[in-house]
Amino acid sequence: MQALLLERSLNNISWQSLLRVQNELSYSRLLELSSEETNSFYPVKFPERCHPSGINSLDIDKQENRFILSGGSDSSIKLWDLNQTIDEGGNFFKNFKDVENFQNIEINKKTIKSIASIPRRMGHEFGISCIKWWPLDNGLFISSSFDNTIKVWDTNNFKEAYSFDISSKIYDFDISSTGEHSLIASANESSLIRLLDLKTTSNSHTLSGHRGKILAVKWSPTNPNILASGGVDGELKIWDIRRAKSCVCNLDQFRVDGATNTAETVNFSPQKKRRLESGVEYNIDNDYSNLVKTAHNGPINSILFNDAGDNLISLGNDEKIKIWDLKQERGVNKLINFGPLLRNQYPQHLSLALSPKIETEQQYLWFPSDNGEILVFNTSNGKLINRLNRKTNVKTFKDNTHGVKGNNNNNDQEIGNFLGKKLKNGYALNNQRTTSIVYGGKNTCIYYSGSLDGKITIWGPQINTPYPQFGYGENIDDIDYLKDKIQQEQQEQEHQEHGRQNILDQIHNEMEAKKRLAHNPFS
Repeated sequence: MQALLLERSLNNISWQSLLRVQNELSYSRLLELSSEETNSFYPVKFPERCHPSGINSLDIDKQENRFILSGGSDSSIKLWDLNQTIDEGGNFFKNFKDVENFQNIEINKKTIKSIASIPRRMGHEFGISCIKWWPLDNGLFISSSFDNTIKVWDTNNFKEAYSFDISSKIYDFDISSTGEHSLIASANESSLIRLLDLKTTSNSHTLSGHRGKILAVKWSPTNPNILASGGVDGELKIWDIRRAKSCVCNLDQFRVDGATNTAETVNFSPQKKRRLESGVEYNIDNDYSNLVKTAHNGPINSILFNDAGDNLISLGNDEKIKIWDLKQERGVNKLINFGPLLRNQYPQHLSLALSPKIETEQQYLWFPSDNGEILVFNTSNGKLINRLNRKTNVKTFKDNTHGVKGNNNNNDQEIGNFLGKKLKNGYALNNQRTTSIVYGGKNTCIYYSGSLDGKITIWGPQINTPYPQFGYGENIDDIDYLKDKIQQEQQEQEHQEHGRQNILDQIHNEMEAKKRLAHNPFS
């Protein structure tokens, strides 16, 4: 790091390159910043229970990276302002004993405030399945629900502006970030992708081709006409909405570099090869995964483009993550192995997060596992970079949630068993599944996750100095500033005490001089 700082001071490397190297190191030392148990200077946290039931979806606005939307499984929606806290004022430090080493410090973490909300059943009838900001304007956001509707909301008054009735349960939807059109692509219980036009408030058209429920859709970040979708049939399709036959590609898990088709890639029998090449359709219960081009051997419940739009990440209930190279014709499976730790058995949409390319040299994928862990992988080689666990204060959980199943008399061991595993100092590992992860933005390496216990967790690198935000006293930039300020205050106090001591010495000297003069005026 010192060598890099020298290179930067000599202007041999850009500050962006230096920042990317620093961010690379940050991903190896991630922790839960919002926990009181971690010794971090991050100044804020979310309430212990943001929703009375689970959180199904989160999103943060792209303009300011300040406002977070959360959608609950009880159909409630909340808006959080990261710059406003409930307990305004007060000191940042509870205790500060060791200035030099910053040890034995207790931090007053302030609680982030919910500035607006839609109570349960006041908007949607059933649980929220997905919630997102309009990409180019945070004055508008959109939510979908298992009540078959997609609703458009005005952020300023938190009222419904329009509602689409899909007549089918909605698992996911996406909005193009390019701003070229106003189409909302929805993944629902039927086998049809619905494209909804906000300008005309109409069902623009439908895309057919899946053989069952569709669990995930995603627009390309660079081409407004390209859409990806994944369903319970294990198929991962690429669509071009301008074409009459919109499905331009059906990604094949057996298609790797140099392969031309599935039959050549896999050592099938001659009879099966003929059936594959003939394009005969088969029932999903009759060896379906081997008879058509599938991306996964099970439902696909999450897909994600990289920033350039040339790679596509897919997650399946076969507990595999696959990365597809879309620069090659018909797409190629890059065969990156993410290891045996993946747990993903629920056929429901799951939100993954990918670090932006501008932040780090390598990109990192955040995967919420079924066992409550969050696994962070390097997308270039599938290497596990970090393995994160949420921790919950057993006493605080009991005070805020009335214990397990509303029983106020639960002891700490019972609550610890409910959350996962009892730890020391009154904290328990929380094995409640994480459902959504969003990136905090602005080269912060900060992420926010929502889970089925109704909690929003803040993740980021270890912060060893007071955080220069949120108006906590002085604007502290680094540890040296704080040390200098404390030492300056100590010196001023010593100087005042020394000044008082000088006055006493002068009075004493004058009295001694008078005594000597009275005794011997010539001495």
